[in-house]
Amino acid sequence: MSLHLLIKKIIALLCLMLSLFASAQDEDKLDSKNEAAAESSIFSSRERQTFVVLSNGFNLPITAGNNFIGQGLEGNSGLDFGFQLYLYKQFFIGFSLNYNFFDVKDQSVVGNYKKTKVNEELLNIGYEFLPTDKLRLGVVASVTGSARFKNKQSSGSNQAYQIDHSRLSNYGIYIRYELNSVVMVYLDYAYSIAKTDIMVPNELEDVFRKGAYNNVGIGLAFNIGKRDLISRFLN
Repeated sequence: MSLHLLIKKIIALLCLMLSLFASAQDEDKLDSKNEAAAESSIFSSRERQTFVVLSNGFNLPITAGNNFIGQGLEGNSGLDFGFQLYLYKQFFIGFSLNYNFFDVKDQSVVGNYKKTKVNEELLNIGYEFLPTDKLRLGVVASVTGSARFKNKQSSGSNQAYQIDHSRLSNYGIYIRYELNSVVMVYLDYAYSIAKTDIMVPNELEDVFRKGAYNNVGIGLAFNIGKRDLISRFLN
């Protein structure tokens, strides 16, 4: 089963779960008044617990390193869409769909292309710390992921696009500031490693078998619900 199909099935299941739990929102609001007096720490807080977080932002991909991405491409812009489901307290699983746009800076490295779009699909796990009353600090690592490189060829080429695929690993951190109980602004950083299946001569394998790039982003995130998943069943 492809990662794309797996993510679709999981998101469909989670949407069903969200609909089942929607009726609990009124109860959550009443409970939160009592939870406000509960003990809180950097590791958890009942009054600041959430169920689901949706996020959307803009990012800047930054290339570096002795690989085809660092040598041949230059970051242009990007879009990120994220979904986090809190399983227990501040531990969560997440799904992200990201789109990064690159310009070609050296055709002698990557070939007769002028632009590259990278579509990322990631299944993540992570943990969130609560250092102050308004801040959330998260660490995230991918469990599995894939990237699709859509390379737009220069004018005059017989083929408009060349498609390459890779396995993707992603590691990141973020900091979120709560504007209120629902809306947050965030800054994040991620480091991505793409292991490709690009067929190249043996002498170029070290350059093309693996590529890496950084992402720095900013955006908005939205809290939904007041309890993690396990607490909804236990309480």
